[in-house]
Amino acid sequence: MPKINGIELSKAIRNKTDKLVIHYWTY
Repeated sequence: MPKINGIELSKAIRNKTDKLVIHYWTY
């Protein structure tokens, strides 16, 4: 459970950061 949650959390954070990076780069 923790492993899956950790991966999910990491993925969510990565997606969020990628979105922010893309947003800032495009901005």
